Amino acid sequence: MSGLTPQERETLNAAEEIIKRLFDRKHESLMMSFHAGWNNFSVTYFTPSKVQHGSLWACDDPTFAGKIEVALAHRADEENRADEIKVARIEALRNELAGLTGEVA
Repeated sequence: MSGLTPQERETLNAAEEIIKRLFDRKHESLMMSFHAGWNNFSVTYFTPSKVQHGSLWACDDPTFAGKIEVALAHRADEENRADEIKVARIEALRNELAGLTGEVA
């Protein structure tokens, strides 16, 4: 079993720092997996609002960096729709509360 070269360690550690810097929002998660026989990482992203985007893929850039860009685009979309998302969440909570109390929403 061969270990990492000093350059590989440096590259991987730099990649970790980049990812930590990019995905620093509260409740935000980025999960990666690599399975034997696969040609690349599988990446799943959870937005700050805890919306899951699994198996990220960018047709024009199927690289790991392309998947990171897709995750960042999902976050930007969520941030641009913050008011809409808040209204929908309030409505869902009202309906849930009405269901629990037996009241009509």
